[in-house]
Amino acid sequence: MLAGFDPGSIVTGYGVIVIEEGRFKALEYGCIRTGKKTTLADKLEQIYQDVESVLREYQPEEVVVEKAFYHKNAQVSMILGHVRGVIMLAARLNKAHVVEMTPTAIKKMVTGNGSAGKDRVKYMATRLLGLKLPPESADAADALGMALAHALCTTRG
Repeated sequence: MLAGFDPGSIVTGYGVIVIEEGRFKALEYGCIRTGKKTTLADKLEQIYQDVESVLREYQPEEVVVEKAFYHKNAQVSMILGHVRGVIMLAARLNKAHVVEMTPTAIKKMVTGNGSAGKDRVKYMATRLLGLKLPPESADAADALGMALAHALCTTRG
């Protein structure tokens, strides 16, 4: 079982998938939403608690988190680093192995194109996971894409 987390200080997407009989299946996906006017410390606490809840419920062996990237705004990069740290801490405290993947690697594995757009990732995640409807949130779709990308790496090389 794998879980993917798309870190964000206002919206953090998550997705949990399993591989059954060579097929990928989504067990759960959605978003952790914090208030825009909430302090960073309160946001991090909420994200930690909600990530912890997902991890306790599904107990994934591996957690995939988007690798740090440099944003034009240094403050945004720092905040995303804090969110990533909270997710990784929750994963390790729940005995999950943490896997970091770059956005380009994720897109390449899921769509075949490292510069694919979010809509293409959402489409392919929906198709590969056999979902009846695509996730409403791009953040949840990205999180499913992360878990799926790692699953594809491990099953197909």
